[in-house]
Amino acid sequence: MPSHVPAAILRALYDHAPLMMGVVELADGGDVLHLTDNAATARFFDASPEALEGRLSGAELGTPAAVLSRWVGAYRQCGVEGGPVRFEYAHTASGTEHWLSILVAPAGTGDNGRDRYLYICEDASARKRAEDGLHEVSTRLSTLVENFQGGVLVEDAGGRIALTNQAFCDLFGIEAAPAALVGASCAEA
Repeated sequence: MPSHVPAAILRALYDHAPLMMGVVELADGGDVLHLTDNAATARFFDASPEALEGRLSGAELGTPAAVLSRWVGAYRQCGVEGGPVRFEYAHTASGTEHWLSILVAPAGTGDNGRDRYLYICEDASARKRAEDGLHEVSTRLSTLVENFQGGVLVEDAGGRIALTNQAFCDLFGIEAAPAALVGASCAEA
């Protein structure tokens, strides 16, 4: 296979990936210099990749200071640790809040001596909404079970107690509080 094919394949993956990706450097003053950003990143920010290239995230692209600080902190952390760092946060773009899941990793050093980093970013808003909805349902179920007059015990797929109530403990003469049973094996309880 000719040597230019692997680079072309990598470029196609980068250009057409559904995940936001790019390479940046930490700039003076705690800012982030965008060296290259893929099309998914540009679409997210209603820009073109060329419009982001060579621009400072805070000073020129308007990234809020708290958001910029979170990214810079992650880049510095992966530089110190020498490996990837993951983080998530809520980000508002085009008036809509998105939950972003990010991986940043060291990407060598530029000709200017500055450390470079790559990022891969996924819009995890749908997952976050599902988690929040599941948490809300779980809270409601817990409240229902705790206040139910009959004895209730809910076990997880692994056979461990996930939830029980005082009426259950009273019914079976268990002196422990319901919360103390959570995580115990149903077979041993």
